Parts: sequence; C-alpha cells; structure tokens
Amino acid sequence: MLAKPVLSLEDIRLTIDGKHILNGCDLKIPEGEVVVILGPSGSGKSTLMRCINLLQKPDSGRILFDGEDILNSSAAAPAVRRKIGMVFQGYDLFEHMTVWDNLLLAPRLTGGAYAHGMSERAAELLDGIGLLEHAGRYPHQLSGGQQQRVAIVRALVMQPRVMLFDEPTSALDPEATEQLQKLFGSAALKSMAKVVVTHDIGFARRVADRIVFIENGSVIANLSAQHFFSGDVPDRLHRFLTKTMPELKLQYSEELPSRV
Repeated sequence: MLAKPVLSLEDIRLTIDGKHILNGCDLKIPEGEVVVILGPSGSGKSTLMRCINLLQKPDSGRILFDGEDILNSSAAAPAVRRKIGMVFQGYDLFEHMTVWDNLLLAPRLTGGAYAHGMSERAAELLDGIGLLEHAGRYPHQLSGGQQQRVAIVRALVMQPRVMLFDEPTSALDPEATEQLQKLFGSAALKSMAKVVVTHDIGFARRVADRIVFIENGSVIANLSAQHFFSGDVPDRLHRFLTKTMPELKLQYSEELPSRV
C-alpha cells in the first residue's frame, strides 16, 4: 500500500500544435519515494515534469500538492518551486560566482527559514557528492559532470518537499553516478520525494522504489521497481527493457516463456 501522496497528478492533458503530448496522465508521488519515469524518446516524460514545476501549463487536469491544486492556486510559481524543485540537464550555474556562492545564493535571497542552517546543509550535500574541496572554485574550473552535481546540490539546498530530476546522470561518469546514487539514499534526502526522468536504466534500477512507464503521453505502467525488473511484465515493457539493457535478455528468457 502506497503512503499518502505529497503530490498527485489527475488526468493531465496537453496538446501542442495539434499534437497530443499528454493524454490523461495520473500519478501519485508519496513522500520519501524515488519514482523513476521511463519511456521512449518523445513520450512526454520531460513535458510532464515541466508541468509539475509550472513551467508548462496543461490544458486540463489537476496537480495537487498537499491537497491543493497548484494549477489554480493563488500561490505564485516561485513559491511553489521552493517546495517542488527541479534540476535540468543544463547546469545554468553563475560563472562569476564560486561553487559555494552558487549554492547559497537562493537561500540568502529568500531569507527567513530557508536561510537558517543552509551553510551546514550545503557543506553536507557537497561532501556527499565528493566536491567539498571544490567549494571555492568557479564553474569554468569544473568538468561538465562536476557542474551537473553542483547544480543538483544547489536545488537540494533549498530543501524542497519534492525534487524533479531531468536526466541527472547525462553528464556523469560511472564514479560520479555512483556518488549521486549514494546521495539519493542519504539521510539528507530521506523524506524528500524524488522524481527522476532518465534513459540510464542501470541508474534507475539502483535507485528507484517505483517505475512509471510513459508512452505516447500516457502512463501505461506504474509498478514497484522490484516488479518492473523482475521480468514478469507485459510484452511492451519486456521489449523496452531487453532493448535498453541487453544483459537482461538472457535472464528474462530463462525466467519467462518465450515471447513472440
């Protein structure tokens, strides 16, 4: 049984230039869970994330955050984004500022409760991804993968209730990906709901509590990660998995009857 959701999407629909991008997506995100969204390119995964973060307004449906529909809320988008953060594939770090100043800029501008204890939190998170010693460096002095990890920490410093990750491992080497995996499982992120769009099936398999599969703008599967990677899945998911992770083909063929 799923825990009470902190975020619920109900019948989200979006059409752009006559093309149906999202076709009635329903999704519940419980507190503390890692939900990984998989699917072929162009299936609507990143668009759905942008809708959650209010960067794209769907044509219809509801997005409930703690029971309040943020699509029709009086709350301004920046206030919502402090609670529902997002890390994009682009790093967008401020080049004239050190890593440390990039991390603490938003808390300092926001002030109040958001600023309290942020230096300690920033140091803890930066250490968790192996970059604490680079706190005084500027973005141009970092590799692309290091900048990506700094961008992730910058979003996490604000302690959002929900964190959206769009292809977080795209610029990371295997060692950095492993550090990010450890960060996902750390106490600092334990209560945070984490939603990840990725093509990195190996990363998904290691961090996910639940897998949501989207195709043609519709959610066609919502399974525990253990079930999703067990091999006992519908043919469409089986084809996707064995194509993206060829090493699973032998395992699945041994566990399941042959498929046409």
